Amino acid sequence: MTFIWLWTDFLLWVLFALSFYAIIKIRQNDLLRQKWKKIFSQPLALSAFIVFSFYILIGLTDSLHFRFDNDTTAYSVLDRVLLPALEADEKTYSTPLNYQQFSKEYLENGLRGRVHLNLVSQQINSPSENYSQIFNISIQALIYSIFAIFILVLIGKKALAINPSIKINRVAFITLFGVIFFCIWTILMMPNYHILGTDKAGIDVFYKAVKSIR
Repeated sequence: MTFIWLWTDFLLWVLFALSFYAIIKIRQNDLLRQKWKKIFSQPLALSAFIVFSFYILIGLTDSLHFRFDNDTTAYSVLDRVLLPALEADEKTYSTPLNYQQFSKEYLENGLRGRVHLNLVSQQINSPSENYSQIFNISIQALIYSIFAIFILVLIGKKALAINPSIKINRVAFITLFGVIFFCIWTILMMPNYHILGTDKAGIDVFYKAVKSIR
């Protein structure tokens, strides 16, 4: 495996480095630090920053490219996460989290019907089975998210012991839990479903949406 630096990757990482440098300079300036502290004391502002950081993380993971040996295609770290949806060879439209394509066509038995999507397990042949698997994956994601939050709470308690002036914002905490749950849910769901369905060419819509963030 060989890492590749595209010029767009370089520009994005330079921008991130400059932003990080600006944060350091702000922390060194008492006046600016107090102003930003006042801003982040507002629940809505802190929640917006968490969501914004999530978008930055997606952009950075899509700005680390590499190429496998004996392969001319360059992939990003984000591509590897979304790879199941990228490699699924669907024909046309499908609705979100469905197991069949939207339009009907002639099947091997000569009857018209909806074709089973390649990404979805062939063992799922009814809406009830489909809903059951979606529910099970969602519960699994919820359990993992609670475990992740539990670890963050332990880290937060240690931080409070070191610096009692730190205040825990409930709204920001809920936002963070939502972001963590969404990430874990997406990672677990991607190998099994087209989260937002597919377009006319059979390309995963969620993949296109996430790739457009960068």
